Amino acid sequence: PAKVASKDSTKTLKTNKDLINARLLENGILFEDLQSLPQMQEGVARVVDNLMRTQAFHSVQIQIDKNQAFVNDDSDDNLSNDNGTIQQQQLHLQDSTHPHILKVILDEKNWYSLYIGGGIKHEGMEEAMSSATKLPKAQFESSITLANLTGYLDRTMFQYTVDQTSTSRLLFCHERPFYTWFPEESVAAQSILAMMKGSQYSLGVRALVDTVDYESTRSYKEYQRLVQWRLDNTGNVSRPEMAPDMYWGIDWTLALRDVVPRKDSVLPYAAD
Repeated sequence: PAKVASKDSTKTLKTNKDLINARLLENGILFEDLQSLPQMQEGVARVVDNLMRTQAFHSVQIQIDKNQAFVNDDSDDNLSNDNGTIQQQQLHLQDSTHPHILKVILDEKNWYSLYIGGGIKHEGMEEAMSSATKLPKAQFESSITLANLTGYLDRTMFQYTVDQTSTSRLLFCHERPFYTWFPEESVAAQSILAMMKGSQYSLGVRALVDTVDYESTRSYKEYQRLVQWRLDNTGNVSRPEMAPDMYWGIDWTLALRDVVPRKDSVLPYAAD
């Protein structure tokens, strides 16, 4: 297996080493079989792209070195014989069956990131651009992201936004490799890992509380409450077209939609 280490030697590596080795194998990097350099370079490029897509690292470096069959032992052994005492350095065989040493150096990001800011609300932008009197809504945004807390490249995000009309939006997202939802030594986890690219299968959950304002175009507001699960073969992609390879996914959504018609401007108990 590859040697996985942190770029900062003073920090303890959080990422699970078995997961990194699984990603290497799934991208065609074989530890016991000598490969041509172009094949290894192609596999390394895929692994780096795969790990960087998780947004858990500042950088990922993979070094391929030739293994030294023999290394000098710094310790001195005193051997006695008839002619006296002589000092001899012994040569020891180390990992001679593996022609290469693979080193994965991870520069991990901080386990949390916080964002506070503002902007223009995306909803209603088209109506504002087509109207001379209607302006787009400004909104306040805040979010916190927790990355790689368990060491399995998991990602959790909490987001809260509120616009100038006090319409708020709450979003919770959590995503992690599918097999890590089960105990590590369970039959289910091992069966998933045994599949082709098994460690890359991802299961995410998303919960949303939102209000969509359609009053200017459809004369109603829509209150949305939903919970969504997604199982796919390529985690950490926001849209299927962004996946580097063939993408498949299955979504389950439980949603509650409450449609509220716009009130009449003269009679408050009547709908417009």
